[in-house]
Amino acid sequence: MPTPSTDVAPGVVASDWGWRYAGRPRWAARHLDFTIEPGERVLLLGASGAGKSTLLGALTGVLGGDDEGEEAGSLLVGGKHPTRMRGHVGLVMQDPTSQMILQRIGDDAAFGCENLAVPREQIWPRVRAALDAVDLRLPLDRSTTALSGGQQQRLAIAGALAMMG
Repeated sequence: MPTPSTDVAPGVVASDWGWRYAGRPRWAARHLDFTIEPGERVLLLGASGAGKSTLLGALTGVLGGDDEGEEAGSLLVGGKHPTRMRGHVGLVMQDPTSQMILQRIGDDAAFGCENLAVPREQIWPRVRAALDAVDLRLPLDRSTTALSGGQQQRLAIAGALAMMG
Protein backbone atom coordinates (compact mmCIF):
# COMPACT_ATOMS: atom_id res chain seq x y z
CA MET A 1 0.00 0.00 0.00
CA PRO A 2 1.53 3.37 -0.99
CA THR A 3 2.15 5.84 1.78
CA PRO A 4 0.62 9.29 1.48
CA SER A 5 3.03 11.94 0.28
CA THR A 6 4.18 14.37 2.93
CA ASP A 7 5.94 16.58 0.39
CA VAL A 8 4.62 20.12 0.45
CA ALA A 9 5.51 22.62 -2.27
CA PRO A 10 7.59 25.44 -0.83
CA GLY A 11 5.73 28.64 -0.14
CA VAL A 12 7.99 30.79 -2.33
CA VAL A 13 10.94 29.94 -4.54
CA ALA A 14 13.01 32.50 -6.46
CA SER A 15 15.63 31.23 -8.89
CA ASP A 16 17.79 33.95 -10.44
CA TRP A 17 14.64 36.09 -10.49
CA GLY A 18 14.58 39.71 -11.56
CA TRP A 19 12.31 42.46 -12.87
CA ARG A 20 13.02 45.51 -15.01
CA TYR A 21 10.29 48.06 -15.57
CA ALA A 22 9.59 48.97 -19.21
CA GLY A 23 11.71 51.81 -20.50
CA ARG A 24 14.23 51.63 -17.65
CA PRO A 25 17.81 50.56 -18.24
CA ARG A 26 18.40 49.25 -14.68
CA TRP A 27 16.77 46.22 -13.11
CA ALA A 28 14.58 46.97 -10.07
CA ALA A 29 15.54 43.55 -8.68
CA ARG A 30 18.03 41.08 -10.12
CA HIS A 31 19.55 37.65 -9.42
CA LEU A 32 17.36 36.80 -6.42
CA ASP A 33 17.67 33.23 -5.15
CA PHE A 34 15.78 32.12 -2.05
CA THR A 35 13.20 29.71 -0.67
CA ILE A 36 10.58 30.52 1.94
CA GLU A 37 9.05 27.43 3.46
CA PRO A 38 5.35 27.32 4.41
CA GLY A 39 4.88 28.88 7.85
CA GLU A 40 8.30 30.51 7.83
CA ARG A 41 8.48 34.19 8.79
CA VAL A 42 10.83 36.39 6.84
CA LEU A 43 11.94 40.00 7.19
CA LEU A 44 12.42 41.82 3.90
CA LEU A 45 14.86 44.61 4.59
CA GLY A 46 16.80 46.94 2.35
CA ALA A 47 17.57 50.50 1.42
CA SER A 48 15.13 52.66 -0.49
CA GLY A 49 15.18 51.61 -4.13
CA ALA A 50 16.55 48.13 -3.37
CA GLY A 51 13.54 46.39 -4.97
CA LYS A 52 11.51 45.40 -1.89
CA SER A 53 8.21 46.75 -3.24
CA THR A 54 8.92 45.26 -6.66
CA LEU A 55 9.44 41.82 -5.12
CA LEU A 56 6.28 42.12 -3.02
CA GLY A 57 4.30 43.22 -6.10
CA ALA A 58 5.66 40.23 -7.98
CA LEU A 59 4.72 37.82 -5.16
CA THR A 60 1.14 39.07 -5.21
CA GLY A 61 0.95 38.73 -9.00
CA VAL A 62 0.34 42.41 -9.71
CA LEU A 63 3.39 43.24 -11.79
CA GLY A 64 2.31 43.84 -15.33
CA GLY A 65 2.97 41.78 -18.39
CA ASP A 66 5.58 42.22 -21.09
CA ASP A 67 4.31 45.72 -21.91
CA GLU A 68 5.06 46.86 -18.34
CA GLY A 69 8.42 45.21 -17.87
CA GLU A 70 10.73 42.28 -18.30
CA GLU A 71 10.97 39.29 -15.98
CA ALA A 72 14.05 37.10 -15.69
CA GLY A 73 14.52 33.79 -13.93
CA SER A 74 11.73 32.10 -12.03
CA LEU A 75 9.48 33.14 -9.14
CA LEU A 76 6.96 30.60 -7.81
CA VAL A 77 4.35 30.84 -5.08
CA GLY A 78 3.00 27.46 -4.01
CA GLY A 79 4.65 25.95 -7.08
CA LYS A 80 2.91 28.34 -9.52
CA HIS A 81 3.70 31.65 -11.16
CA PRO A 82 2.35 34.44 -8.92
CA THR A 83 -0.09 35.66 -11.58
CA ARG A 84 -1.85 32.28 -11.21
CA MET A 85 -2.06 32.79 -7.43
CA ARG A 86 -3.94 36.10 -7.38
CA GLY A 87 -6.37 36.03 -4.50
CA HIS A 88 -4.24 33.53 -2.58
CA VAL A 89 -1.52 35.99 -1.61
CA GLY A 90 -2.24 39.30 0.08
CA LEU A 91 -0.19 42.42 0.65
CA VAL A 92 -0.81 45.10 3.24
CA MET A 93 1.38 48.16 2.80
CA GLN A 94 2.89 50.23 5.61
CA ASP A 95 0.49 53.14 5.03
CA PRO A 96 -3.06 51.74 5.15
CA THR A 97 -4.55 54.94 3.70
CA SER A 98 -2.73 54.17 0.45
CA GLN A 99 -4.85 51.01 0.17
CA MET A 100 -8.25 52.49 0.95
CA ILE A 101 -10.12 52.74 -2.32
CA LEU A 102 -13.78 53.30 -1.53
CA GLN A 103 -15.69 55.47 0.91
CA ARG A 104 -17.49 52.80 2.92
CA ILE A 105 -15.92 50.03 5.00
CA GLY A 106 -17.93 47.21 3.43
CA ASP A 107 -17.32 48.35 -0.14
CA ASP A 108 -13.61 48.78 0.51
CA ALA A 109 -13.25 45.31 2.03
CA ALA A 110 -15.20 43.85 -0.93
CA PHE A 111 -13.16 45.63 -3.61
CA GLY A 112 -10.54 42.91 -4.07
CA CYS A 113 -13.16 40.17 -4.25
CA GLU A 114 -14.98 42.08 -6.96
CA ASN A 115 -11.76 42.50 -8.94
CA LEU A 116 -11.15 38.76 -8.69
CA ALA A 117 -14.71 38.10 -9.96
CA VAL A 118 -15.68 36.24 -6.80
CA PRO A 119 -19.36 35.25 -7.17
CA ARG A 120 -21.57 37.96 -5.61
CA GLU A 121 -23.21 35.55 -3.17
CA GLN A 122 -19.77 34.75 -1.71
CA ILE A 123 -18.46 38.32 -1.40
CA TRP A 124 -20.46 39.62 1.57
CA PRO A 125 -20.02 36.50 3.74
CA ARG A 126 -16.26 36.76 3.06
CA VAL A 127 -16.27 40.48 3.91
CA ARG A 128 -18.15 39.95 7.17
CA ALA A 129 -15.89 37.04 8.18
CA ALA A 130 -12.75 39.05 7.38
CA LEU A 131 -13.94 42.09 9.32
CA ASP A 132 -14.79 39.83 12.27
CA ALA A 133 -11.37 38.17 12.05
CA VAL A 134 -9.63 41.54 12.50
CA ASP A 135 -12.15 42.67 15.13
CA LEU A 136 -13.45 45.58 13.05
CA ARG A 137 -17.11 45.33 13.97
CA LEU A 138 -18.50 48.58 12.59
CA PRO A 139 -21.43 49.24 10.27
CA LEU A 140 -20.54 48.36 6.67
CA ASP A 141 -21.64 51.82 5.57
CA ARG A 142 -19.24 53.61 7.99
CA SER A 143 -17.00 56.06 6.16
CA THR A 144 -13.41 54.91 5.72
CA THR A 145 -12.28 58.48 6.44
CA ALA A 146 -13.80 58.24 9.94
CA LEU A 147 -11.50 55.36 10.92
CA SER A 148 -8.54 55.67 13.26
CA GLY A 149 -5.10 54.61 12.01
CA GLY A 150 -5.42 51.22 13.70
CA GLN A 151 -8.88 50.68 12.21
CA GLN A 152 -7.50 51.57 8.77
CA GLN A 153 -4.82 48.89 9.22
CA ARG A 154 -7.48 46.37 10.21
CA LEU A 155 -9.54 47.28 7.15
CA ALA A 156 -6.53 46.76 4.86
CA ILE A 157 -5.90 43.33 6.42
CA ALA A 158 -9.60 42.45 6.17
CA GLY A 159 -9.59 43.32 2.46
CA ALA A 160 -6.67 40.95 1.88
CA LEU A 161 -8.32 38.19 3.95
CA ALA A 162 -11.63 38.56 2.10
CA MET A 163 -9.86 38.02 -1.23
CA MET A 164 -8.30 34.81 0.04
CA GLY A 165 -11.69 33.53 1.15
